[in-house]
Amino acid sequence: MKDYSCSKLCTCSSLAIFCPNAETEVLLNLPNGLLSIFVTNSTTPLLPVSVEHWKHFVVVKLPGNKLEGMCMFSMLRQILILDLSHNLLKKIQANCFPASNKLHVLYVNSNLLSHLEPDCFKYLIQMMFLNLSDNPLVNIPERSSTLCSNLKHIAIQTSITTLKNIAIDAFDESNVKIVLTQSYHICCIAPNSLVCTALKPWYISCSDILSSLRIKLFFVTVSVVVLLLNIVSIVLHNLSLRSSKPYDLIIIPLIFVMFCMDYTWELFGLLTLDTKVDF
Repeated sequence: MKDYSCSKLCTCSSLAIFCPNAETEVLLNLPNGLLSIFVTNSTTPLLPVSVEHWKHFVVVKLPGNKLEGMCMFSMLRQILILDLSHNLLKKIQANCFPASNKLHVLYVNSNLLSHLEPDCFKYLIQMMFLNLSDNPLVNIPERSSTLCSNLKHIAIQTSITTLKNIAIDAFDESNVKIVLTQSYHICCIAPNSLVCTALKPWYISCSDILSSLRIKLFFVTVSVVVLLLNIVSIVLHNLSLRSSKPYDLIIIPLIFVMFCMDYTWELFGLLTLDTKVDF
């Protein structure tokens, strides 16, 4: 392999190279012996042909390069740290990395991740730290952390206005020790053995947040039945030939009030019905 010198657009040390605003040609002609690369704000799209030349790297940091996928990095079998923060990732593909990968640290914070699939970390079995912060996350799937037996730290510094559905058993049977978050809602579903950095307000109880699915189902079912009975009673009364005006003045308004109350409670129950914890 030709021993390329460090480009004027980059800063090199004995083992690392830093390239702001790099072009594809620069990323193809890197000096030998490097173990770490930091590329930010690349002026040209980062292509798999460039990544093919990085197979010896153990640290790859690529923040702010408008990347939309991470599967191209599956060929980096020696990589330990991968930083894909501040890009355009919308999902984490489950089958990108082979089971033999050595990835220990993954930064995917400040992307466009909204939904996490249950098996998205299936083959990242050696991952120890995961940063999901500052993504428009809507859910945390059930037992999502159990697939990574070595996962010890998770950062989920995200807005609670987007994070709505968290599986109650998201951290069950996992080896996670610390969750870095500002949301006490996440701490409510964390086991007691897990350290969660968010402080729960003194006036809020986790038992008030973690509502029972069975209670919600029962509540909605009863509301629907009462609603149907109210409708049937009104229809039957209007069809009756023996109805009287005094009776109408008392019963119909009463049925109407009950109908409105039942509809309101039913709507509330449906809006809060979910198999996940709904905040």
